[in-house]
Amino acid sequence: MQTDVAAILYSSGTTGQQGVVLTHRNFIAAALMMTSDQESYGDSRNVFLCFLPMFHIFGLSGLLYAQLQRGNTVVVMARHEMKKMLSAVEKYKVTHLFVVPPVVVELAKHQEMVKEYDVSSVREILLGAAPLGKETMEECARIFPNAVVYQGYGMTETGGPISLGNVRTDTPYSGSTGVLVPGVEAQIVNLGTMKPLPPLRRGEIWVRGPLVMQDEQGWLHTGDIGYFDDKGRLYVVDRIKELIKCKGYQVAPAELEELLLTHPEIKDAAVIGLGDAEAGEVQ
Repeated sequence: MQTDVAAILYSSGTTGQQGVVLTHRNFIAAALMMTSDQESYGDSRNVFLCFLPMFHIFGLSGLLYAQLQRGNTVVVMARHEMKKMLSAVEKYKVTHLFVVPPVVVELAKHQEMVKEYDVSSVREILLGAAPLGKETMEECARIFPNAVVYQGYGMTETGGPISLGNVRTDTPYSGSTGVLVPGVEAQIVNLGTMKPLPPLRRGEIWVRGPLVMQDEQGWLHTGDIGYFDDKGRLYVVDRIKELIKCKGYQVAPAELEELLLTHPEIKDAAVIGLGDAEAGEVQ
């Protein structure tokens, strides 16, 4: 039955790892929503490269389940290694890459290596798992000149995508995670009043829909800070628990990390808050 448990995946929570119970219905809904825009691909050959771990929702649901039910080719790697990934892209003429921010940063730092391989077959790159700024998206687009680069937003608790960027609904490199996938509802809620906020106002992202984990009634509180623009595009800023409270302001570490990574001498960056008697926290 669709309500039977299909998998239990573990997601990090404020009190440690928590088992997320996902049903067959959750995965079916997530797979259909993940591929809802693929009618626009036409009859072209679609080859997806999977180096993401399949114990992670991005690799299991977004790549394996979603693409196979659509009839797309999925090339599977045992683990991520830069040279092997680029070699697979060239050998199998990969058209679609699903990547996470650390991979994009690694590509940006090793562009000479990328030039040794033919990556012209890549038409679309989807970024997910953590917020990524406009500048890094543009850098990724320069590395893969024939590809369109978009972000998506999802979580283990939803079995897959909440929002996706695509050619019809998003402006490339806008920094948004696209618009809500069909069947998903979301609202931005004020953390103090617990009331919905209008576009361009930041608050916690709440979602509901058929892909949300078993036993979750009503709205799922994602724990993520974000906002909608006036075109219905969703922007994910950071995790609530990672926000740095400085002099009454809420500072998102991800935004500072993105700025730091624009410096050519910085390979990777992590921003944390430190206690301060006057400011509360400093970076």
